[in-house]
Amino acid sequence: MPSLGAIAFMANAPSCKWPRIVSRSRSGRLPSRAVPESHIARGEVPCPDERKGTVMRRLIESTKGEAVDLIEGVRVRRGEEWVAAIPDADRACFHIVAEGLDGERARALVEEFRDRIVGWRKEQA
Repeated sequence: MPSLGAIAFMANAPSCKWPRIVSRSRSGRLPSRAVPESHIARGEVPCPDERKGTVMRRLIESTKGEAVDLIEGVRVRRGEEWVAAIPDADRACFHIVAEGLDGERARALVEEFRDRIVGWRKEQA
């Protein structure tokens, strides 16, 4: 095994050839892969702290049968798209974040959940 001094010397030697970290395709070009474009939209809905629990319960009830994640809020997955409603711990509001196939679809998901929350926060307890 070479000593630490020998390794330092080899690393600084001008003739030292380091192994390629990025492999090349058979054509000799660097591989490229298509990364799908991300379309994210965000929104915020005022909601009194005393209504947040009711709104969360209604969100969960209204999304039964859908692919739902309940981490920090309610996240609903619809195929390649998703929308999340997250109650703010410090402020009287919900944050809504959505990813859609295009910008218009992402904004529509935010609006859909904003409208739901606005309706539920007005309901009598």
